[in-house]
Amino acid sequence: MASADPAMVVVTTANGDERSGCLVGFHAQSSIAPHGYAVWISKANHTYGVVVRATHLAVHFLTEDDAELAATFGTLTGDRVDKFARVAWRRGPAGVPILNGSDHGLVGRKVSLLDDGGDHVIVTIDPVEVWSREPFTPLRLSAVESPIDTFERWRGDGPSDLDVVVTGMPRQISFAPSGVTTGFANATYTLVRGSARKQVIVSRYGRVRIQ
Repeated sequence: MASADPAMVVVTTANGDERSGCLVGFHAQSSIAPHGYAVWISKANHTYGVVVRATHLAVHFLTEDDAELAATFGTLTGDRVDKFARVAWRRGPAGVPILNGSDHGLVGRKVSLLDDGGDHVIVTIDPVEVWSREPFTPLRLSAVESPIDTFERWRGDGPSDLDVVVTGMPRQISFAPSGVTTGFANATYTLVRGSARKQVIVSRYGRVRIQ
């Protein structure tokens, strides 16, 4: 599936004063008449909880020049960071955040949300506002994070630079385009620095829990 190299979008939504947004690789036109669009939202994302309660979503189609925008919405979590404090945006229909830097996108009314038991839910929307300036070259998955970047992160010195000792079975963790890890169920590591000890658990869905 990685060879398909999908175009990336940023999906934003709001429920009252709560805003959220995330980078999405699963999306497509879902109907011609009436017009319809569908996005797949990971249950692991903060955005999922807001989408369930929201009435509208915005889909921002990213260009090759939008790597920084992709990084903001793809590497930070709304549980801890206000992503919208880092970008310029305006309120759209139903209070949905529309990113000012996005030249191509749409806002749609949520029509349905389907949970088929997987790690993503399918949300279909009825477009109520659409904008685009000109044809563009989309930002694709391969440009968001290359295998070389991932390799360097896992192979770098990491915690050892801070005198943290990591114990646990060494593993090479691979992520499918869906965000699900392949090759293991859960991986558990122990971080030790002096008398401090923390356990890090990485689930097969790419979730990290520290206890």
